[in-house]
Amino acid sequence: MLAVLVGLLLGLFATVSSAMIVANALPAIAAGVGAGAAESLWVVLASLVTMTVATPVWGKLADHRDKKRLTQAAILIFILGSIGAALAPGLGVLVLMRALQGVATGGLLAMSQAVLGVITTPRQRGAYAGYLGAVMSVATLCGPLLGGLVVDIPGLGWRWCFLLLLPLALTALVIVQVTLRVPPSRGPLRLDVPGSLLLAVAVTALVALLTLGGAWFPWLSIPAGALLAVAAGASAGFVLVERRVAEPILAGRLLRESIPRWAIVGSIALGVVTFSAILYLSQYLQLVRGYPASAAGGLAAPMLAATMVGAIGGGHLVSRTGRLTAVLVTGSGLLVGGFAVLATVRDGTPDAVVVTATVPVGLGIGLLMQNYVLAAQNAVGREWVGRVSGAVSLFRSLAGAVGVAGLGAVAGAAGGGATGTAAVFTVSAGAGVLSLIASIALGRRPLRTTL
Repeated sequence: MLAVLVGLLLGLFATVSSAMIVANALPAIAAGVGAGAAESLWVVLASLVTMTVATPVWGKLADHRDKKRLTQAAILIFILGSIGAALAPGLGVLVLMRALQGVATGGLLAMSQAVLGVITTPRQRGAYAGYLGAVMSVATLCGPLLGGLVVDIPGLGWRWCFLLLLPLALTALVIVQVTLRVPPSRGPLRLDVPGSLLLAVAVTALVALLTLGGAWFPWLSIPAGALLAVAAGASAGFVLVERRVAEPILAGRLLRESIPRWAIVGSIALGVVTFSAILYLSQYLQLVRGYPASAAGGLAAPMLAATMVGAIGGGHLVSRTGRLTAVLVTGSGLLVGGFAVLATVRDGTPDAVVVTATVPVGLGIGLLMQNYVLAAQNAVGREWVGRVSGAVSLFRSLAGAVGVAGLGAVAGAAGGGATGTAAVFTVSAGAGVLSLIASIALGRRPLRTTL
């Protein structure tokens, strides 16, 4: 079990880090490919959008096909995308390769949860999920730090952001081949291709509207209206398709049952704060406070350490007690408190105040990251583990992609700078309140001790 876990964790760290490694390196990447601020943001958004759409598809595949081969396929796709991104001659190819990396990240997110879902009981899974949550959270926070170091080291440059993680991915591929043994998955597979395409169109149009609106065209303009219409039309089409197809991406049962539904709500809130707030904290430290990329990443170290403590400690606590509610409520409360302090940042706010406020945020993210997934898994049978894991991850990733773009619009509307950063953190505190409501609504259902 330990060897399998190491393989999954290495693959997960490599792919999740890749999603955020460009956060601190984005100014250097934009200069390298000749892109403006709005266009270069798609280097981040491309992987988040495809990760959002791909995660539930991988989850569906996990319930019907060999989980070992699927895990290996996700790692191989990531390797190909990373090499392509490093060699990209311009922004278009770079965004395309980042999209490919996002597909792989969605695969590792879904497969790591699905594999644990069939080889451990929910009660045992708490501790293992804690390690997964720690790696996911630390990777999300560590990615910007690694990107900042890469662009600041003479002789490397931004292209090394995409080569740096390849050794971890290759090692994970070998470990999975040698150690992973999972029960066979059988049954007819019917993928919801129309639903997947409509979801991709809806997410892309919405993110494009939030990213480009106010920069490339006015909010009240024909292009903005067209993107809004496409997003709304695709979303409506997705809902209709999901109601009619035999095997939808989002099975209606998952949304009708209380626990999976509230786990999804909590994951939406978590997605906003995990992806978005970290990105805008980095921009605040660089653009407002004037720190170089590596120093901005270094100031996130206390948050990183707190995330590890929260994820691992919370996971072991859940396994020992068999209860999730107290951990989820505590984590949500920490998010609210930490972001409430960060919402007060101004140009002259002492670094100690900013860094100290990130500690409860890190603890909260660590306590919540995998436990919403665990709560949803605990509420369904073994044959639904892949789909429910994919559904929760889908909404967390969707919230992350839309949140990055939406909070960018919030920051811009607030005038940018420290005023804009404070507005972003105010919204993040509100997301923490939503997480708190979802955590309470999940109730006190004990974790099962059987598969």
